[in-house]
Amino acid sequence: MYGLYATVETTDNPEFLKHWFGSDDGNLYEGEYGSDLNVGQETAFDQDKGEDVKFADLTQLAQALDKMTNPATFLGDAAKVIDIDTYVRFAATELFLGHWDGYAAYRNNFYIYRRPSDQRWVFIPWGIDQTFVQYTDPWAAQGRVQQKCVASTPCKVKLAQAYTQVMESSLRLDLPNQALELGSMIWPAVYADPRKEVNVGGVYTKMSETLDFLKKRPADIQSRVGCVDPAACPRCTVRAAPKGGKLAFCNETLSFADAEADCVKQGGHLVSIHDQATQDAVFAGARAISGDAWWLGFSDRAVEGDFAWTDGTPRNFTAWSSGEPNNYNGDEDCTQMYGSGGLWNDSTCGGKSRFVCGLP
Repeated sequence: MYGLYATVETTDNPEFLKHWFGSDDGNLYEGEYGSDLNVGQETAFDQDKGEDVKFADLTQLAQALDKMTNPATFLGDAAKVIDIDTYVRFAATELFLGHWDGYAAYRNNFYIYRRPSDQRWVFIPWGIDQTFVQYTDPWAAQGRVQQKCVASTPCKVKLAQAYTQVMESSLRLDLPNQALELGSMIWPAVYADPRKEVNVGGVYTKMSETLDFLKKRPADIQSRVGCVDPAACPRCTVRAAPKGGKLAFCNETLSFADAEADCVKQGGHLVSIHDQATQDAVFAGARAISGDAWWLGFSDRAVEGDFAWTDGTPRNFTAWSSGEPNNYNGDEDCTQMYGSGGLWNDSTCGGKSRFVCGLP
């Protein structure tokens, strides 16, 4: 027999469930793409174990989530029906590994089990083949429970703590060295296989990507999780700018004019960006605090279509998103950095956003 094989214990194995949950009597459902906990979508799940109740228990869970409308109380409300401690570890581990194809980021490849001991639901990962490549946003939220958690400060704080635990485990396990040892073990088989589906160069590239990911991901997560609880966060977080001076990432939401006035009081202006290094630094610092939009000091308020920086520096670099600036509805004159890629969008100047100051 040729090729490399991994032994994977299936989730619907009675021994697996007994080992981790003390019993295999609970209902176990498998979620595939699009499966989520909404009333009317229960049959998108496959029931792999337990009593056939025509998905009535999933309906009850979805109805319970319907009632959880207050983000401030979501953590306590959810804990009554979901093991929220294991959920945040589940979600943090999925996203730390770059598992974009899982529940949190894509509503795919997961199991949910109603634990017999307390009748609470537990999420179980599955299908983790799309890992160790994409630096998935730690706050990615497509799954309904994940969306509610990220929107709730107490739950988001708990998720941030779970990221810390996952990072500590990653460092303690020394995953890069483990991957190197595994690579050394399989190389003879890679070369000897006479029926290769992937050439040796392709295997080497994937192994290199995995090693690079394992080395960089802990620091990447740490920089992007940032300060989670607004009440405990500094109003403005100041970091060194790559070309000199400082960048102040201000967590208060203001209009463009008020944000510029605030930066002037601090001794500078809304940030101007003239190179990719500064673009990357502004994006990294902003995303570490919030994935929302951030004001930059670029506008065409004086002359439509003629964008200029508030600090008067030359216009020699832009990073507009596709189709921008588009002056939608004729009143978008000010620039925000927004989205997962940090590109720019023209927006209404009176809207309120966080902002970045460029300081001496």
